[in-house]
Amino acid sequence: MSKKQTLRTWEESIKYNMEALELRRGPHPDMSSSLNNLASAILAQFEQKEDFENLADAAGVPQTPQGGIRAETSTSP
Repeated sequence: MSKKQTLRTWEESIKYNMEALELRRGPHPDMSSSLNNLASAILAQFEQKEDFENLADAAGVPQTPQGGIRAETSTSP
């Protein structure tokens, strides 16, 4: 399998795992399994692409316009 095919496979895996999470909203006994499967697919894709932007996007981490990770600060009243 070529690198391009492998990346496409991981992208599909991520897509389907995200869809599975949507179907398991709320308290579901298999939620942790779905989250683990999604995390594994995201990690495998990152290991293939070595693209920190995709990894940060998947984790919901805000980034600077230059692609660096932005430190979030919260302001409490």
